Amino acid sequence: MKKAFIYNSLFVSALLIGSSCGSNGSETTPSTTMQIEINTSVTTTTFVPETTSTTEAIDPLTVFLQEIEDCRRQEFISTAFETDISSIHNFFENSLICEIENEDPNLALSLHTSWLIADRQNTDLQLNENLQSSVLETASSFLEDVEIVSSDPEWTTALPASLFITSSLSFDSPRVISVKISFDAYYAGRIRTEHWVLSKSLDATTGVEITIDQLFSADKEWLPLLIELIETAVDENYPEATTGGWPLEDELDSFVLSADGISFDFLGVFFSSMGNVSVTIPWNNITDFLNPNGPVGEFATSEETFESFQEEVIACSNSIPSSDPIEHHAGWVHSFESYFLSCSNPYEWGGISFDAEWTEISGNLADTAINNAIQNLMTGEITQYLDWALETTELNKEDDLSFGTDSYAQWGTQIALDDPDLLSLVINHWSFFSGSANGNTSFFSLNFDPQSGQVIELEDLFIAGSDWVPILGQAAYTEINAQFDEAEIDSPELWWGWPSPTVFEDFALSNEGLIVLFDEYDIAPGVFGSLSGTIPWNNLVEIIDPNGPVGKFLIS
Repeated sequence: MKKAFIYNSLFVSALLIGSSCGSNGSETTPSTTMQIEINTSVTTTTFVPETTSTTEAIDPLTVFLQEIEDCRRQEFISTAFETDISSIHNFFENSLICEIENEDPNLALSLHTSWLIADRQNTDLQLNENLQSSVLETASSFLEDVEIVSSDPEWTTALPASLFITSSLSFDSPRVISVKISFDAYYAGRIRTEHWVLSKSLDATTGVEITIDQLFSADKEWLPLLIELIETAVDENYPEATTGGWPLEDELDSFVLSADGISFDFLGVFFSSMGNVSVTIPWNNITDFLNPNGPVGEFATSEETFESFQEEVIACSNSIPSSDPIEHHAGWVHSFESYFLSCSNPYEWGGISFDAEWTEISGNLADTAINNAIQNLMTGEITQYLDWALETTELNKEDDLSFGTDSYAQWGTQIALDDPDLLSLVINHWSFFSGSANGNTSFFSLNFDPQSGQVIELEDLFIAGSDWVPILGQAAYTEINAQFDEAEIDSPELWWGWPSPTVFEDFALSNEGLIVLFDEYDIAPGVFGSLSGTIPWNNLVEIIDPNGPVGKFLIS
């Protein structure tokens, strides 16, 4: 019995021809003929009927060779291909599978191959020919090798020959399609299974294979650098491998591209390693050598000047902020929206980043005046921060100082009071400049009459002509100093700017009292940080104007 798993087998029947007598009365010798028919079923059994005639057995090698030929003629199986990387093209996966067994265990093989096909692209013909050529050429060569070896009369090895080929997509962009093809082969009679990788990068617009020199600028000496980076990567990832003496520059046309960099797979002989070697060179290691107009020009960057960096910083700060409504608080009269602007600009000599959040009011005729004041404050604060940060970066560059830390600032807003007559906002600020030992905190505040949009100044709260500065100073000192068990803040006479009213530049209003806000170093050593305290309204009764903005909070 002979079994064929995939392709045609021979069906043999013997046809016995009867005898007859000649005219001379002599008896003719009986003769036997055989008729061979081709049966196209996938799996059949070949047999010889029992007759009185002689039969001719079919050689297992003949059947095996016929099955190999049928394998070559098999139609491909095509299925939709899904990839785990970001892909802009559609692909199908074609596959060819042959499993051949035989009555003779020495005559068997396994062939599993797959390759990618691009779908509905103008360059499909050339592109797909390049995607599949290496796979089919290797499969054809494998089958030829099996035919030659199995036809050798001295062939006695029972292990079946096998070839497994898989293809994966590593990079897909409008300009480049990059695939990695893995081969695992056991050729009949060999000592061990062989594994190797073939990488192909193709121009998606023409379908033509990309050579490595197309990736780099022709006027730059990129080859020595690339070889040095490859050898360094091998030393780090394969410490036991040593240079095999092979000229690597002759082996660089098999590469695969990805968003991370360019990868190479080398046979172990190139580095005297027991296994194959695979390394990836990140784009940022070779970015200065890439051709900006080449297939991977998107990863090339020119040397950034301080002027171009400055333009990027300013452009980002002028971006339109995003906004979201703020969930209404039970004690609020008005509705509010939160605005947010974020920028991040890295730079070798000190990048500049910030996150700014502020609050604007809605639903009131005075909104425009109020919101303009808020926007003007935030614009001024961000501008000042950027001026100082850019100056810091420029000085770092001039002095060749790279601290590894960027300048950063953030602003956040709190609504201290919102009622029909008063709106009070507090903006918390923190900033750090590249190369500094630490950051600094500060406060900004805005207080409005929401009905008119008029800004409320601190002196508007007090009786005209009253000596409110020293009274407020003593009340603030008492309130804030009570927050500490042992340490004491500076007395008002030592405060920054005393006795000018500008000492109390930032303040906020609340139902409980007047909130005084002080930046670092204003009224105490910097270790205390920024300080604030709420002075009950009745503690200021001798200076509060009962007919002024906060007169309603006084209790008679």
